[in-house]
Amino acid sequence: MLFRSVSQSRYSDQVLKDLGIETNLDYMSFTETTISTKKIVLCRTGYTGERGYEILASWSDAMEIWNVILEKVHGCGGRAAGLGARDTLRTEMGYPLHGHELSMDISPVEASASWAVTWDKEFWGKAVIADVPCTGLGALRRRPEVRWRRKPEDLPGLTKLQMELSEASIEILPSGGIFAYVTCSPHIAETKVQCALIERNLPVEKMDITQFLPEALNPGETLEVKDGYLQLWPQRHNTDAMFMAIYRKR
Repeated sequence: MLFRSVSQSRYSDQVLKDLGIETNLDYMSFTETTISTKKIVLCRTGYTGERGYEILASWSDAMEIWNVILEKVHGCGGRAAGLGARDTLRTEMGYPLHGHELSMDISPVEASASWAVTWDKEFWGKAVIADVPCTGLGALRRRPEVRWRRKPEDLPGLTKLQMELSEASIEILPSGGIFAYVTCSPHIAETKVQCALIERNLPVEKMDITQFLPEALNPGETLEVKDGYLQLWPQRHNTDAMFMAIYRKR
């Protein structure tokens, strides 16, 4: 088991120097060293927003290491604080915590942690998919009642909402981020016309969707890919009439 201690304050460098440890670590880097001959991993993280470090050690060495650190902290006028205090400070800084603001269901981008990822590498959540509200005309085969629930006057409000969601999605992406516009409709106002507005008014460049399709799917024979967009049809593909376009933010 591991013991984790955190030293977070403007005096954290002094505490470590008093322990005989050099503190020339770059931000978010780590090194292996010792405290009282006990092996530790020293991480330059500063998770409260202050300049600081995290110390990882064997559980069996925990009490001895803790007492040594605490003695040096007291020498600088500091005090021990629990995780509740750390959470208050990291929340003020806007730092996400896995299991709270960051999880397998919340990507780094959604958690406002894009500063912590490298955009030239692949990671979960790098792409934003906007499955926008629509008329639902692409699902008439499964939901025939839609034809009586939707009216022509519904379309302007829906296309306005689609554009607002697209703008918000693209805004959170950094340069180079991927945005997918998806709608369950074959209506041209919700597909190609909407995409033309996105391409004209938002800082994106269209990508040919063919490169993102599984190799088993041959656009020339089974799928309808025109002008880089994908359009599926119930009678041809045994799916809803889905539409998708993919963009890269400039």
